[in-house]
Amino acid sequence: MNVYLDRAASRLEVLEGEHPEATATSELLMALSAALENYVQTPDLTRTFVQLLPELVGISESDFGFLAEVAYQGETPYLQSHAVVNIYKPNYTR
Repeated sequence: MNVYLDRAASRLEVLEGEHPEATATSELLMALSAALENYVQTPDLTRTFVQLLPELVGISESDFGFLAEVAYQGETPYLQSHAVVNIYKPNYTR
């Protein structure tokens, strides 16, 4: 595993130990830990985000959501979307 993923995994373990009583925090940390494990096993960011997004939407009690990264073409930043909740639903008026 690379140094950044090792650091992230260690930090998630510490946070989970510090906040075992907070249900939403615990659910979030478990979802992030599972996503990190998935990414380490199959370094496919889109697949990892697609797996993670429904859990995050549920934890946050949101109707919609997306996960993306800021990527660069040369020095120009752009948003590279990896996972989006389907907002194209019948009778969607907003």
